[in-house]
Amino acid sequence: MKSKIGPIVVTGATGFLGRHLIAELIKNNYDIHIISRDAKKAENLFNNEKVKIIEASLTDKDSLLKIPKYSTIFHCAAIIGSIRASQQEYKLANIEGTRNLVNAVITKDASSFVFVSSISAVGAVGTIDNPITETTIPYPKTYYGKSKLVSEQLVFNLIPSTIPVTIIRSPLIYGPGQNSLSGSGLLFKLCSKKIIPMMGTEESFIPLVYVKNMASGLIDLWLNNTGKEIFNLADAKPYTLKDLIEALNMYNNIYNTNNVPNESKRFIKIPYPIASSIGSIANCVSWMLKKDLGLCSEVIKNLAKSGSMMDINKALNFGYKPTVSLPEGVALTLSSSPL
Repeated sequence: MKSKIGPIVVTGATGFLGRHLIAELIKNNYDIHIISRDAKKAENLFNNEKVKIIEASLTDKDSLLKIPKYSTIFHCAAIIGSIRASQQEYKLANIEGTRNLVNAVITKDASSFVFVSSISAVGAVGTIDNPITETTIPYPKTYYGKSKLVSEQLVFNLIPSTIPVTIIRSPLIYGPGQNSLSGSGLLFKLCSKKIIPMMGTEESFIPLVYVKNMASGLIDLWLNNTGKEIFNLADAKPYTLKDLIEALNMYNNIYNTNNVPNESKRFIKIPYPIASSIGSIANCVSWMLKKDLGLCSEVIKNLAKSGSMMDINKALNFGYKPTVSLPEGVALTLSSSPL
């Protein structure tokens, strides 16, 4: 096994997760390099002598050869599902971008490769009694989920066994600096409204991961993995919609914001058969447009039937230690990114 002490290269470093990962890496005094198409933007964001910038693009194969030899790669860059991109856009950025990076990694004899995937790569196939594990057979229905699954397969199949591979499947990531249009941002907005549409019950589980838990988990699992492994990563326990609503209200009641008190919230119950039919229609439109839509059947199943319920025991057994709870994470999120 190659040494894990060497250059670290991060893609997607200027994004939400990437910024928090860089902050964790800086604390540990690693030799950090980031890949960015816009060197000036990256320099302004990371005005730190510990961070070196590689001006390159995942769609430009030759530029990726600037990666230092024997590096560890943290591949965080992707078009995320909440962007609702087209099938072709996901293919170009998520699949072909990953393929180009993997080929550069092989050429540069990397020491290890960490790939940030998504539970969407598996699809909404979990239940409370039978959560998604790392061996669950994937059945993604969105173009985003399919692009992440194909990217996982590229990473696993193309990278030689001499290079350890760590694939992380995450649920919605929340925390300071989250995009208001991201999945977590939209969920926070929904749960802060006076009238909340409810396709399941308040007890439906929605796995979340606080961004610092995610960033430190990436590092822990990278350090402890010596083979080719997939890990589900989330907070220590799954949360219900009721948990999130209560955490949002706890923060807002303490800090006297304009959030609606919990007791005055109204829930509009949408019967699951009706919601499911809406999702099926959205799937057909999505197929015709070759573009992901927001309210597809997979999103509805996740909200109503705990479809993204996941088991994180494997990650815990490999040394993952989530430390930030939902109330603490919500408070830290809202103190820097008010709704």
